[in-house]
Amino acid sequence: MNTSETPFIWRDLSSFNPATTRRFYTAVLGWSFEEADGYAYASAAGGQVAGLYEMPDKFRKIGMPSFWMSYIAVTDIAAVVETARAHGGRVEIDRSPFGGGHFALIRDPSGAGFTIYNGPPLAGDVQGHGAPCGHDLYVADAALVAGFYKALFGWRFIETGGAFDIFSGDKRIARCYQVPDAERGKEQYWAVNFAVADLDTARAVISEHGGSIIAMTETVDGPTLVAADPDGGTFFLRQAGAKSARGPVKWYALGGLTLIFAGVLLNLPWLWGVFLGVWTIQAVRDGKTYLFEDVSRAETPTLYWIIVAVFAALTVLSFIPGES
Repeated sequence: MNTSETPFIWRDLSSFNPATTRRFYTAVLGWSFEEADGYAYASAAGGQVAGLYEMPDKFRKIGMPSFWMSYIAVTDIAAVVETARAHGGRVEIDRSPFGGGHFALIRDPSGAGFTIYNGPPLAGDVQGHGAPCGHDLYVADAALVAGFYKALFGWRFIETGGAFDIFSGDKRIARCYQVPDAERGKEQYWAVNFAVADLDTARAVISEHGGSIIAMTETVDGPTLVAADPDGGTFFLRQAGAKSARGPVKWYALGGLTLIFAGVLLNLPWLWGVFLGVWTIQAVRDGKTYLFEDVSRAETPTLYWIIVAVFAALTVLSFIPGES
């Protein structure tokens, strides 16, 4: 995923000890740094990839840990800030100047923080070792935040095997992982992923330079190394060029296809009734259905119940014998 395909246009690290963390990321990700006005721009393979700056006093006073922050491009910061407040978000920093443009820092209803930005491009289109390779949301309850991001950016959360794909229009721009506190820790956050030439080598270099290994996990996008720098800033590493892990077998979908084929080939109308009945039950259970587009009970209750009633009526009719 590169910068031309995603609204995630930048990421930076707030560090207690910038000199130490700069050396660390140079060793692990091969970054070089160029500083301007106390803000260090990291580059890999000839293009800027991230920023690093010293933890501000206002963050130190409230006990903020060292953290990576994801930046999302917007056209109207004031409008997004207003929408965030109206939908349960918290604005930590209102519209402020940065990088020739402006930014604001927002927390979603779960507490996961992100920055919105409007201004000149910050990052280059970089691939390979040391390049960013995605931003993922880790929360306890995806349903708690899905409506928030839809209101802000029009994003859709679509459940897949092991995660929720986050779509902007017809493009998947991120994933959301629903992880219990016992596994995720107390924080809910946007994770920043970087590519490395070899995960095993990266693991060794991280340990040698004062970092720590938190976990090696299997995500939808393949093996992922979760690590922390010497200041405690958590980041995620993936193998450069690695393909997404093969998804799980969708047994329910395969069963549905089998039912359709059997209904057509054997001319058994009651099979269509079973199919429609299951569809009706799922729609009532989930509070949403699909008829050429998503239809939610919460958003459009009248249309939702009409569709469910039609499904239910067709289910009953399918079991009524026709004239011989």
